[in-house]
Amino acid sequence: MRILLLLPLLGLAVWSIGATPVERFKRIANGCLSNEADYQVFITNKQQSSRCGGSLISSKWVLTAKHCNKPDLTVYLGIRDLTKLNTLNARTGDAHPHPDDDIMLIKLHKEAPRLAPTVSLPNNCKGQRPPKDMEKEKLLVAGWGLDEKGIKPDILRCVRIRSSASCPVEETFCAGTEHTGTRTGDSGGGLVLENKNMVYGVVRSGCQLGCTSFTNVCYFLQWIKDEMKK
Repeated sequence: MRILLLLPLLGLAVWSIGATPVERFKRIANGCLSNEADYQVFITNKQQSSRCGGSLISSKWVLTAKHCNKPDLTVYLGIRDLTKLNTLNARTGDAHPHPDDDIMLIKLHKEAPRLAPTVSLPNNCKGQRPPKDMEKEKLLVAGWGLDEKGIKPDILRCVRIRSSASCPVEETFCAGTEHTGTRTGDSGGGLVLENKNMVYGVVRSGCQLGCTSFTNVCYFLQWIKDEMKK
């Protein structure tokens, strides 16, 4: 599998094979500012045993990971603090998983509020690849994943990364170093180019050496558009 390696905005660009587990899994650690990642949604099941993120891409549709698909899913909009979940923010929906890869759409049964912030699908993909100039830009990923102590946070946290080189990309690409990335509970969240408010990746899992594996939105863009017509 070919990958695009993304590096943090501040930090080393080289993986340390000898890094400790704590160093390699030091994840999203900073609380988001009030206007950051406001498109982020929280996805869980009735028992709240499943924790995923997602991106609101229109008033009716959420983009997330296929492995977040569980029975009785509920989507919470505009939530930053998980201790403040309430029915006003809650939406149920129909899952539209991709048949072969780890990407999924959720069509909400009730539209999001008219002024609910959304993130856009990319309009500058180069075929099925992200634009080359993306490697020069800040990319934001947010989530409620486990911290380095294995604790589930209640407050949405953010981290910024930046690509280092243009590498061939297919269905997936990787991002992060031992000092940044995502962990269990961050799945489904978007990798967003902030200055364009466009989502280019969906968190799927950790990959080799502790980085994060993202589903390439450009690769699946036509599938997403086709599903959103249903």
